[in-house]
Amino acid sequence: MQFNYPQHADDTEQQLIRLNHAIKEGGAQLQALVRNAPGGEVADILSMHEEMLADPELHHAATDAIREGRTAEAGWWEAIETAAHAQEMLADRLLAERAADLRDVGRRVLGVLCDVTLPEPPDHPYILVMDDIGPSDVARLDTSRVRGLLTVRGGATAHSAILARALGIPAVVGAGKSVMALNNASMMILDGERGRVTSQPSEQRLQRAEQQLLDHQQREADAWESRFEVAQTRDGHRVEVAANLGNTAHAADAVERGAEGVGLLRTEFYLWPTPARRI
Repeated sequence: MQFNYPQHADDTEQQLIRLNHAIKEGGAQLQALVRNAPGGEVADILSMHEEMLADPELHHAATDAIREGRTAEAGWWEAIETAAHAQEMLADRLLAERAADLRDVGRRVLGVLCDVTLPEPPDHPYILVMDDIGPSDVARLDTSRVRGLLTVRGGATAHSAILARALGIPAVVGAGKSVMALNNASMMILDGERGRVTSQPSEQRLQRAEQQLLDHQQREADAWESRFEVAQTRDGHRVEVAANLGNTAHAADAVERGAEGVGLLRTEFYLWPTPARRI
């Protein structure tokens, strides 16, 4: 989405009031998304966005820019881009990818400032093709209609991809600029497991894909029915089934799905690095 706004303003106090209102409105939107989140992992990531939005470093940087003559929009986005760039420079790839979360938070506030209204999605099943998609955009999707995501940019460990998996939405991310040349409303097969996209498939290829989908759904149903059975290899070797948790509140759900223990308890949702500030 493109945002068009002036870069400079001479009513500094009014611009500060506009920014504070937009930040509060953005926070309220995130709180509503967290309340309506369908899964724990979704709520965890959106809660992290709330923490990012409340970061005083962002507020100070945007305020300083506005006091130097920038509009609320320009000052805010300048602060977001500076913080996101610092995040991208981190050596840890996973932490560097959190820059996408910062920009997602930034676009939410920018949307309020620019009074942007999101378009209504189709009322029939569809595959969403975009340049990139933010985690909060994924969390808003109607999973009964969105059958897949295809993006130009992004990575498998980005929070938008993690949320798509948590919501059961097949996704192919980082597919390159050529996907934007696909015709709107054209038939497509999207294979999230293999990272493959087939545009305008033949009838035979379409039927084969539909059968593969039915087979996959049957395997899922069979796995659910046998989730409490003892896990072992064909030669009798016992295997412990453990779940990776976003927080301890998810333990009950893990047990319901057949987990016998905890493999990894994630902590990156509670702490995230901010650029050092010279004093």
